[in-house]
Amino acid sequence: NALHKCDNTLCVRFAHLFEGTQSDNVEDMVRKGRVARGSRRALAKLTEAQVLAIRHSQSKTRLQKLQLAVAYGVDPSTIHNILIRKSWTHVGG
Repeated sequence: NALHKCDNTLCVRFAHLFEGTQSDNVEDMVRKGRVARGSRRALAKLTEAQVLAIRHSQSKTRLQKLQLAVAYGVDPSTIHNILIRKSWTHVGG
């Protein structure tokens, strides 16, 4: 894989390219902040503000989580994963 030092997609200067693995490419992308997270993802159904509201809801029971899921139009497992901080980990609060 060829990685790009200057991140200008139109740049074709050979000196700006370096060799790396697919893993190196992913690490480079993450390090440079080019990974869509949270509401920036194309298929995101929630916003960061909604995630904070869910976390502050103090919902503990399965019924409460189901009610939140219906209210926000997501699967109950999404609510559970938000509450245990398995997903949307970049959102504080």
